[in-house]
Amino acid sequence: MSLSSTKFDFEKTATVARLFEVPKADRGGDWQKQLLSVIGDASMAAPPEQTLQGPDGHRYFVLLVPDPGATIEPFCVSHVMDFCLERGMGVVFNPFREDGPDWIVTFGDLWTLRQTGSLMPPPEAFSVPAGGSTEKIDRGFYGHIGAPSDDFLPSFARSALRSYLKNWNIFRDREPKVAAIVDNSAKPDRNLTFNIFPQDFPDQRSFEEAMHDLRWFLPKDRGLISLSGSVDPTVEKLEAL
Repeated sequence: MSLSSTKFDFEKTATVARLFEVPKADRGGDWQKQLLSVIGDASMAAPPEQTLQGPDGHRYFVLLVPDPGATIEPFCVSHVMDFCLERGMGVVFNPFREDGPDWIVTFGDLWTLRQTGSLMPPPEAFSVPAGGSTEKIDRGFYGHIGAPSDDFLPSFARSALRSYLKNWNIFRDREPKVAAIVDNSAKPDRNLTFNIFPQDFPDQRSFEEAMHDLRWFLPKDRGLISLSGSVDPTVEKLEAL
């Protein structure tokens, strides 16, 4: 793809390059906030093969920090955002380093950028356990369950999730379904649930790995709640994804 815009910022490129020089072991919360404040519009280069499939199975648009003074066709996260969201992709920075990528922008992060104009997660996202939240509904649940609004689950996210889940073996003979769950006593209080059940997998570890992969698509202020099984009465409230 080829892009042109006055929004590209080479000063932010220099800031990103400086931040990426910090050893990964020393990149704490302040480092992350500095990075997220500039990385969306920082001008980057892209290789001839602009996308790749990561070891996590997800596809990414590749951005590289350019050499100082190099002449490049500039790309930035905010301008490949729609391209990636339409294709269920994320963005990866410097993926060819021996010690791994410098930074990964997930589909969920791009979703946040699309809706808020910033890659910085909302404040409530910092109360979510690392790696997201996967809880199970039990008999003591009194939250609200219903169809997700277009704001809560936009059409581009529905499409990406549907395409991704249709490749799962468990959806060879059933359609993916979804519901929104709001529970003010939970952290996060806004969640999604799908017709994905522990008994669909050979063991608990496989189930947890699948849910972890699914969370890659979600903003950090949304949780993922699993139902106890296909006989759970809540299943009736799910709608086609």
